[in-house]
Amino acid sequence: MQYESLSTVYYKNPGQYEQLYNARFSGEHTVHLPVKIHGARAFFCLVPELLSLTEAIHRVDKEIIALWKKLPQKSRVRHYTRSLIEEALWTNDIEGIHSSRQELRKAFDAATEKSNQKAKFKGLLIGYIGMLNHDLVAVKTPQDIRKIYDLVLLDDIAGEDRPDGDVFRKGSVSVMSTSDKELHKGILPESDLIAFVSAMLSYVEQEHHSLVSIAAFHYLFGYAHPFYDGNGRMARFLSSLFLSENLHILIGWNMSQTISEAKNAYYKAFDVCNNPRSKGDLTPFVLYYLSMVAQSAEGIRASLEEATARYKHYTNWSETITEGTTGEVLDTLLEVTLFSDKGIGTGGISRYLGISIPTVSRNLQRLQEIGIPIVVELSGRKKLYQLDLERIDQLEKSA
Repeated sequence: MQYESLSTVYYKNPGQYEQLYNARFSGEHTVHLPVKIHGARAFFCLVPELLSLTEAIHRVDKEIIALWKKLPQKSRVRHYTRSLIEEALWTNDIEGIHSSRQELRKAFDAATEKSNQKAKFKGLLIGYIGMLNHDLVAVKTPQDIRKIYDLVLLDDIAGEDRPDGDVFRKGSVSVMSTSDKELHKGILPESDLIAFVSAMLSYVEQEHHSLVSIAAFHYLFGYAHPFYDGNGRMARFLSSLFLSENLHILIGWNMSQTISEAKNAYYKAFDVCNNPRSKGDLTPFVLYYLSMVAQSAEGIRASLEEATARYKHYTNWSETITEGTTGEVLDTLLEVTLFSDKGIGTGGISRYLGISIPTVSRNLQRLQEIGIPIVVELSGRKKLYQLDLERIDQLEKSA
């Protein structure tokens, strides 16, 4: 049975409202949180659907790990790069911030010191790379959140919207509904805001970053609104970081796209729990968020299944076309085309295979001579190479 929010019950069956609230709040399977929402103690109920979602997520996570191990090591690195760029793209999209894949690739190159150019969103990419490499500060205190905010978002925040408090903001900020109605003002004074954030971080750590605790944290961070700007992106970044403690990192890195594709439902889930009539019942949001994690996990599993199947298919095909060094160059192009966000230059192929650039060039020419459809793209003065897989499919069908 679908879980009905208390705010809905209040308007549909006002006579049952207090009775249902008391039953839920004092229930045997109710988790009480160490913070208040609109003056009411926050809580959520461990309903059967919630437990089923958690079990399904962990089951799919195991399948993802098994599929991931089947990919070549270099392909994993390329897949990570493409995925973190996509996550940055979609988390910006949710907030209505325009960023292109090309722009984010430039930020990635700057973040990994492949380029010394200044790049917008460089901090965001540094953050996701740090998440992958476990280089970020452990998030245990409000001060830790501020350190990550400064690293990830501060350079892209307008001067008047930068934090002006000891840790967060000292001024007021309004939390708005999807219909542009003010739901409440972010917590003030800053001392109360710091105490709120500290309490919710202690809860998440105490629960060892369990999925339900991360779901509750995601809502509570939005409710607290610690910053003038960047709260949504920061909430999604921290939630992905926490998810990576117990799930494959790609699941967290697929969350923003999953949420963006159902953006209205995302904001509605916040609105439901922001309603004072919900009296601190976060169950609707926890259920919603875990359903998004489950959807993200399923998307990653399906994507990896397709990737491994395609890699096997095209590898078998390439073995029938050529061999030796030419075959190695073809396999490298295949990996890049399937798993990277951009093509590869002759220098990249040279380093990957341990052969000279002239040898790479000769073999690329040889592949083109025997009819392999290679796409050449210019990146500045540099030529990047990929395979045209659609054309290859057509050649296979006509063979």
